[in-house]
Amino acid sequence: MNFLPLPLVDPNRPYQGKCEGCKDSCCGHYMKYDSLLVHYLNITTEKIDVIQLPSVYILNAYRQNHGIPDDQIIKDILKKTLLPVEEVLLWLNHLHEVYKNRQALKKLR
Repeated sequence: MNFLPLPLVDPNRPYQGKCEGCKDSCCGHYMKYDSLLVHYLNITTEKIDVIQLPSVYILNAYRQNHGIPDDQIIKDILKKTLLPVEEVLLWLNHLHEVYKNRQALKKLR
């Protein structure tokens, strides 16, 4: 692989398009990592799991555990991402803070 254009505008979610995630108006979106792999490298979705970004593994673990996972799952994340424990914990804590802030914002609305 010599070149993977990041970020790339998602043709299915353009500026002012109809978007499920945006409520009032959509400013457009970039293609997700797995869509880029399929589009540019013709990688099948089964193989994408093998080459996921570390941030994807961390986010998926956080979502599956509805918060910061236990030590065994963190060890699994470390093996898959090859990141130091401090960095994985930093990202998990960051995701947790974002979640708490969004919940607080929902209460204000």
